[in-house]
Amino acid sequence: GALLTAVLLSRRRSWRLRAASAVLALALGLPWLWPRSDALEAWFLDVGQGDATLVRWPDGQRWLVDAGGAIAGGPDPGRLAVVPALRRMGIARLDVLALSHPHPDHFGGVAAVLETVDVGALWWNGERGHGPGWERLRTVLARRGVGTWVPRGRLAYGGGTVEVLQPRAGGPPMPSTNDASLVLRLRFGEHALLLPGDAERAAEQALVAEHLPLSADVLKVPHHGSRTSSTLPFLARVLPQLAVIPAGFRNQFGFPHAEVAARYRRLGIAAPVVGQAGAIWVRLPRSGSLEARNFHTGEPIPLP
Repeated sequence: GALLTAVLLSRRRSWRLRAASAVLALALGLPWLWPRSDALEAWFLDVGQGDATLVRWPDGQRWLVDAGGAIAGGPDPGRLAVVPALRRMGIARLDVLALSHPHPDHFGGVAAVLETVDVGALWWNGERGHGPGWERLRTVLARRGVGTWVPRGRLAYGGGTVEVLQPRAGGPPMPSTNDASLVLRLRFGEHALLLPGDAERAAEQALVAEHLPLSADVLKVPHHGSRTSSTLPFLARVLPQLAVIPAGFRNQFGFPHAEVAARYRRLGIAAPVVGQAGAIWVRLPRSGSLEARNFHTGEPIPLP
């Protein structure tokens, strides 16, 4: 009772405690956590300094986009946070596991997920990573027999639409692995969710210059709120109601940078930080208003 409440409401706890509280909340079966069939839903999971977004399509298919990872070694957020969340939600299969780009804070937890649940296919941007974590991922992929695919174009999927804005045939070469991130726009009815990985200034400029469809009600903030991303021309094209910042609590990079957080405030965009607020659940219906709540407490997140 009191102990659980204290854990759930504390904003100064470590990401490991926040992950544990999410599992407890799931075990309680809070009704707003459980999937419904009339909306596109996303759970922005708390994996410390990294990304992990669980998506449920209206027809029930499930995706995981990135799975966190320890940048400098240490406990695996995939095993400690992502896998317990999948288990408590009764998810034994992911139709797609998408890897935005091969940096350890995005791919580090993928191997643990692959070892735990069935995965239909792994989508990625086609760039290879380095180091023992990447080699482990390749080994597990081969052992589990999971095929990999670099998606392109516009795809009907899950009762909605997937627009792969990057990579794309004939697109300009990107100067960095971050800028080469897989950029996905998920659409259902009149709403959209934009997942740009760690895209930085060069990728944002290219997406804007090529007049690609960027408008979205919900934006996963690129590159954790770094000052190298979230440029004004890009945000002017996206114009989200909600921008979720996947930055770890008191992370060593100082994400989100103060000027970036201020930019979202000036534009009137709600921009909660996962590492401070805790994980976030969003529901995008076919029509009408979207809904966003704190994953731990169920409290609504105010939207403009």
